[in-house]
Amino acid sequence: MKLAGLRRVLRAVLLPPLAAVFLVEDLLVRSFGTAMGAFARLRLVARFEDWAGKLGPWQAVALFLLPAVLFLPVHLLALWAFALRRIGLGIAIYVAGKLAATAVVGRILIVCRPALMQLGWFVRADRWVVSTRARIHAAIAATSFWQSYLALRRRLHTAGTGSVQRFFTAARRLLRRRPAV
Repeated sequence: MKLAGLRRVLRAVLLPPLAAVFLVEDLLVRSFGTAMGAFARLRLVARFEDWAGKLGPWQAVALFLLPAVLFLPVHLLALWAFALRRIGLGIAIYVAGKLAATAVVGRILIVCRPALMQLGWFVRADRWVVSTRARIHAAIAATSFWQSYLALRRRLHTAGTGSVQRFFTAARRLLRRRPAV
């Protein structure tokens, strides 16, 4: 099989699961971004972020790796649930832990990025991740599945916005009416 044929096969096999991952990420990142932004406004979290922003490069690497250690008990708890044949509970614990760890690591990356970008290997890794992600996203964005998802999202947003506006317009009309005496 020629290289072009192999690429077509790999693309056909890999794009659907990658599209699903990007779809879930697209839906969750909006929620996580809002939640983590609100969480970062807490005084204790803000002080921690100020402290973390002043770390040196290798201290930032250690902080960046810390969630892997902190969330290890969550993974063990999920394995324990699986061992007890509580599959749903195990999956829920694992997914919740993975989502929380991802949110924490993402926030640490944002706060510690200036220090981490002082390390040459981190800069190279970051460039590779960003360019690979961009290539994958471009390939997925070209699929009909993704285009259908974007069209559906636009329709839902437009319909939702219209419904909300109609609700508030009707509420204002009701409030303006004077009761008959």
